[in-house]
Amino acid sequence: MVSGSRSAYGGGVGIAWKLGIGAAIVVALVGPVAIELAIVGPARDRVEAVRALPLHRGRLHGPSDRVTPNGHPAAAYWWSVDSTDDESHETYCGGRARDRLALDTTRIAWSDADPDDVGLVSDDRSDEHGRRFMIDLGARAGELTSAVPRGTCTGTDARYGELRIDDGAEVDVVGCIGDGVVLPCAGPIGGVIAVDGLEAYVAHARARATRPRWIGLVVAASLLVAAIGGAVTRRSRSS
Repeated sequence: MVSGSRSAYGGGVGIAWKLGIGAAIVVALVGPVAIELAIVGPARDRVEAVRALPLHRGRLHGPSDRVTPNGHPAAAYWWSVDSTDDESHETYCGGRARDRLALDTTRIAWSDADPDDVGLVSDDRSDEHGRRFMIDLGARAGELTSAVPRGTCTGTDARYGELRIDDGAEVDVVGCIGDGVVLPCAGPIGGVIAVDGLEAYVAHARARATRPRWIGLVVAASLLVAAIGGAVTRRSRSS
């Protein structure tokens, strides 16, 4: 009677083991496909669609009196005063000036858009992809110094960081010309300013768009390993 009971229990664990592995395999196969259809595919299509929009190349200019808090002339700039250590990050203050931009002598109307609609990306920044308007700084690294400029703010262990596009920098601009200005284009991407050229922006955006696929593969593989490990553990306990 005892051996029969163990056999029945072992059979139940065997079925559970098979079901667990089967479910994990389904997740491993279907998960990445679902992510591709729901996230990666549309995001990649959105990136590629920018190639069909009007592209202009010229020199970027801002207001003639525009200088950064650190005293550098710039067409556009972004700055912040932060404190960072191994456990925390605190921003004391920050700002930007990237409105009233022009490509040569043609005003870029969408440069006056709301900050929430304009993403800033570069070789080192990717968290703002997906916005209607994009500014890609390419390989330009920001300046970081412990000498905090006057007129900003201060804080414990504060450091001043600055990103900028020099006035007169040669750039690629995506936008639709109308009424003598660069207007937003219709569609999910209304305009792009790419300091290192449009292809650099496309490469950045494509890398960002395909990242969920790798996340899906890692999650699916983890689920598969966990399911097999759990099933093997239950089976070994039953023997």
